[in-house]
Amino acid sequence: MARPSGPKTRCSGNWTEAKYRSFIKNQLRSASRKWGPIHEVKKEANISRGVYECAQCKQHIPPTLLALKGGRRKRVNNIFVDHVNPIVPISGFTTWDEIIDRMFSEKDNLQLLCGPCHDIKTAEETKQRVKSKVDVRNHPREYNSWKAMRARCQHTNHEAYERYGGAGITVDPVWSESFWDFLSDMGPRPDGTTLDREDNTKGYYKENCRWSTPEVQANNRKDNRRVIYEEEDLTISQWSKKLGIPTSTLLNRLNREWTIGQALGFVEKVNGKRALTDAQVVHAQALRSSGTKLDDIAEFMGVSRSVIVKRTKPNKNKEEENG
Repeated sequence: MARPSGPKTRCSGNWTEAKYRSFIKNQLRSASRKWGPIHEVKKEANISRGVYECAQCKQHIPPTLLALKGGRRKRVNNIFVDHVNPIVPISGFTTWDEIIDRMFSEKDNLQLLCGPCHDIKTAEETKQRVKSKVDVRNHPREYNSWKAMRARCQHTNHEAYERYGGAGITVDPVWSESFWDFLSDMGPRPDGTTLDREDNTKGYYKENCRWSTPEVQANNRKDNRRVIYEEEDLTISQWSKKLGIPTSTLLNRLNREWTIGQALGFVEKVNGKRALTDAQVVHAQALRSSGTKLDDIAEFMGVSRSVIVKRTKPNKNKEEENG
């Protein structure tokens, strides 16, 4: 086996990152031998003294066998407590938190295998890892989207975890384990798009995900203000683009209690003017009393200056700045 290559950034500059990971994993494996569920799985598979049942082939096997090694006959292990889902995901290393969680798993992710079944499973996983590396090299953008999706939903130290995983947003278990299945379901990522969920209250799975442009994603935000007019439901920015009216103008009109038809320009205002509600009169009076100019109040309220003059009274304790 080739020695790990790459820059030596670990152990005072003596180890590569690959060697560092290998060292940590070996230390964790050594510690995991004391993990209770491993011994429980062994005990449950022990059907009689010195005989165990393989979870895969169901054959009854002894714990050790005589084998020829180095020209000498030696006893070698014939039973292996194996993880159903491998400790290191097929797609590759993610974070140490995930590796530790996978290594020290409960009994439902552990099984006892005979030597041949264990070898077959290991060979198949190795084959899948090679294929996964090829997929990553050929689809780097899709891989980055998949990796980021898993990180914000599953890694508690991720900056966005609170808004995703911490808020109950999950990833399809099949996608979480296999980048290939994710790529097969989603297809190639078109230029100018990123991964998006149609329903932001639900998780990442095939029926709820798509490749979307930043504009589509912005209109799909949970905090967007939506406006319905004659059964057409659009966000403020979508109405703005459709009608050619600045977003800020639409928001100001709606905040000033214009009707939706008036705000969108579908309903004309009588004589180009609009009456003030009682609440708006109180607000305008407060602004005038604070010394705000009449022209500024009129522009804010969306009415003429004369309407403000007629509906409000000047504060006698302050000079009228704009007559």
